[in-house]
Amino acid sequence: KNLFFCTLSQAFIGDSITGLEVLPIGILLKLWEKGHFIHTCPDCGGTVYILSASGSILSGSHKFRAICPNCKKEVVGRKPSFSQLNFPSHELSNKYRNVEVIERFKNQHFEIGRGLVGKKDKQIVLKKMVKGVSLRELIEYLKKEEDG
Repeated sequence: KNLFFCTLSQAFIGDSITGLEVLPIGILLKLWEKGHFIHTCPDCGGTVYILSASGSILSGSHKFRAICPNCKKEVVGRKPSFSQLNFPSHELSNKYRNVEVIERFKNQHFEIGRGLVGKKDKQIVLKKMVKGVSLRELIEYLKKEEDG
């Protein structure tokens, strides 16, 4: 739970309309668990785990980069449709947003004898809640957890 929003520079989804979005480790794990970011290794036939994908949702042209745990190789490939990668990742990114919503009210003030006066303008501010750690920091943390 406390490592959900850790990020890797190699883990992202990018398309020609919405741009690049970094995928935290927690979202990658959920994508893999649901079978969205997996593919078959062309060398050994095992399951590869997709880390990044980029392309166009209009043309469907795309490529992904993945790792095969069996071969220990990087795999570059394509899914039949870019939407198989793009839509599930954006859906989970929207569901698990790393932001805190802060509501502020502007243009209202207190006057003696009148109370609150002025128009109440609601302003919503999104603030990033959790800062991810580097891969090195993550590995060091996991080693300490494993040791005890």
